[in-house]
Amino acid sequence: QGWTLDTIAADLGAREHVVALMHTLRILILLAVMPVWLTAVGAGAPNPMLTTGLPETGAALLVLVAIAAVGGVVARLGARVGLLNPWVVSPLLVAGAVALTGATIPAMPGPLLVVAQIAIGASLGARVRFGELRALPRIALAACLSTALLIAATLLVIAPLLARWTGIDLPTVALAVAPGGLAEMIAAAKALGLASGTVASFQLIRLVMTNMAVPPLIKLGLVRRTATAAD
Repeated sequence: QGWTLDTIAADLGAREHVVALMHTLRILILLAVMPVWLTAVGAGAPNPMLTTGLPETGAALLVLVAIAAVGGVVARLGARVGLLNPWVVSPLLVAGAVALTGATIPAMPGPLLVVAQIAIGASLGARVRFGELRALPRIALAACLSTALLIAATLLVIAPLLARWTGIDLPTVALAVAPGGLAEMIAAAKALGLASGTVASFQLIRLVMTNMAVPPLIKLGLVRRTATAAD
């Protein structure tokens, strides 16, 4: 089974549309609250890269195109074998591998960043089904309340403690440990001019660990519950 929302839910016998609804609402609320809060408290500033054009040299543009092409091929292969979120993770890993060699990767053109953020926002908005919200009001309410608790825990407890321990600035840590989507939190960090690389690293590790650990734990809990009921 691939590490995707649908396959994990199906593998565990969960109601996939309920899982999808809760996760969609969680990410939407996070994107509506976290960047607004960070801007309100004066953390971060509009990213000047969003107003810049293409890279200055053809060679720099060629490097970006090459990384995107290789990342796309790896993502395609990863999707076939069930890689977790391949279209985000694969280009990220390819670019990281290039960076580890000491090569200089030029900044992504501002217009492409804007297009990418618009695409992310549009894709999230398209997932909302008002019919499901009306049909599952308790699920929607539970998603809102649980997200509010997660945001409060992130902003008031986890992020301040981790910022003090690591020395990383609080706004970056807040997005790094926020329980949001990988691409969405990276996009928010980019828009606010924060350390998107740090956010990407934290979110990638969180995503991998969550998808590796949660399904087995749920299965273990179901087995114990069944055994207890049988007794």
